[in-house]
Amino acid sequence: MLQFNCNIFKEPSSPESFSRFLQKSICFRLASSDEEYMLYLSEANKQLQAKGKAMANIIAETIIEQLGGVGRLVAMIGVGQIVVDDSSAMFGFKGCRKANKCRITLTPMDLYKVEFFKLNRRSLECPIVEEFDGVYGDQLVEIFESTTGLFLSL
Repeated sequence: MLQFNCNIFKEPSSPESFSRFLQKSICFRLASSDEEYMLYLSEANKQLQAKGKAMANIIAETIIEQLGGVGRLVAMIGVGQIVVDDSSAMFGFKGCRKANKCRITLTPMDLYKVEFFKLNRRSLECPIVEEFDGVYGDQLVEIFESTTGLFLSL
């Protein structure tokens, strides 16, 4: 059984590491059979996916920390579950008639997009109630509190 060392990416989006990957990939392709090459690419792909998931978790953790942390969200607004996407975090909360879901997305300009939804449990409709683009990290709490009327601190 062949074992490959595919630890070639130090930073997931670094152009230098990607060019090194291509160089190693081409060199390995010239020196191996098709089966060995496919196994090598499969291992490299698994490592890229793992790094992508880790990056998504870091982004979501940062968003939640800027709102005060998981403990504060659970205690102050009754958050039960936080859903994490590639560059966003979404959570439901209690105590507001205007909205009961919030999604905060990190944009490529390193700003946030904040969306508030009102989920109707009978009809399963979830329209956007409020939407804010170009929000800085220190404005997240203020926008959440002004839109929902709920406070994230005592």
